[in-house]
Amino acid sequence: MTDGHQIVMRRSMILWIGTALLIAFNVFAASQHSVALTYAALAATGAFALFGIGFGIWAAHMVTRQPMSGPNT
Repeated sequence: MTDGHQIVMRRSMILWIGTALLIAFNVFAASQHSVALTYAALAATGAFALFGIGFGIWAAHMVTRQPMSGPNT
């Protein structure tokens, strides 16, 4: 496993923990029957979705990049 793979694996674990917390926040917001809290949960979900897309692009770049070679490595 390359260094890029290890970095992606560690950061994806953080992303999964964040996803679980966001799901818990959405369930809590739904149980409170508060429109403002529900909108806040939906906004957080949308922001997290954009972050997840960015993470996927970054992870693909990290995993598929070519190792540097030359006198400076």
